[in-house]
Parts: sequence; C-alpha cells; structure tokens
Amino acid sequence: MKTSLDLKLRLELYGINQETYYHAGVFWHAILPEFDEIINRFYAHILEHQKFRKLIPDPAKIDHLKVRQKAHWDRLFNSKFDDDYVRQVIATAEAHIKIRMPAYFYMAAYSIFLDELHAAAYRIALLEGNDVIATVKAINKVVIIDMDLTLSVYMKELVSLNSSQAR
Repeated sequence: MKTSLDLKLRLELYGINQETYYHAGVFWHAILPEFDEIINRFYAHILEHQKFRKLIPDPAKIDHLKVRQKAHWDRLFNSKFDDDYVRQVIATAEAHIKIRMPAYFYMAAYSIFLDELHAAAYRIALLEGNDVIATVKAINKVVIIDMDLTLSVYMKELVSLNSSQAR
C-alpha cells in the first residue's frame, strides 16, 4: 500500500530521528518488566465505563486484547516508522472503526498510557540515571505520531463515509 499518510514529512515535522529511536528503545527495555501491570491498570480503568464495555461484548477477549496491546507498544517503541508500521496502524485504525470505537475513546486511552509512561520515565531516570528529558521527548514523539496517523485514518474514513452518504 502506498503510504498516503506522508510519513516522511511527519517524521521530519516531529523531529523523529536516530536519537528518538535510541531513547524510545532504551525506555521500552527498561519499562518492559512493569508493562503488563500498566496494561492491567488501563483495562481496569476503561472497563469501569459501560460504553466501553459495550465495545467488547465478550469479556474472555480481554486477555487477547492485552496481548495485542503489549505488542502494539513494543512495535511502537521499537519502530523505524516504515511501510510495515503504517500498514499496521491502518489495520488497527480500521479495526477500531469497524467496532465503532469513538475517536475520543482512543484519545482517552492514549492519555492514560501517556500518564503511565511519563511516570515510569521519571521513576526509571531516578533509579538508572537515564536522561529523562530525552526519554520524555522520545515518548511524546512516538506516541503522538502514532495517534496522528491513526486519527488520519479515522478522518479519511469519515470523509469517505460522508461522501458516500451524500450521493
């Protein structure tokens, strides 16, 4: 698939470079031992909300979603933001659209994860002496470009839907 999402331009605009890749990777390696607990807290929080629970009618699928969620973050923090990454973003966004997940649920989820990731970055920096500023910048860049690309797919789908309804 052609990357109609202007990935190269976005990488330049966000300032994603080798330093970003380095700090994102180091951070992911450091946070990995506690990431399952972060995912558990995330699902405990969102499943408190009836509207979100309706999106997952089979509670048995939660464990599968947790595995997919961890794989997503692993891919994101180890990404080189290439065509394979873009294909995965598109597939994930389309899956969210298919189940009619509102974009604000998606944004809320990322807000929750950013809180967790930033707290972990500071905690890890205190313990290991990592460069917390470079780490937080890398976290922000990779998370926000991921949100940007996913929401671009949402918007493209919305435009397509609106034009087909207008006919």
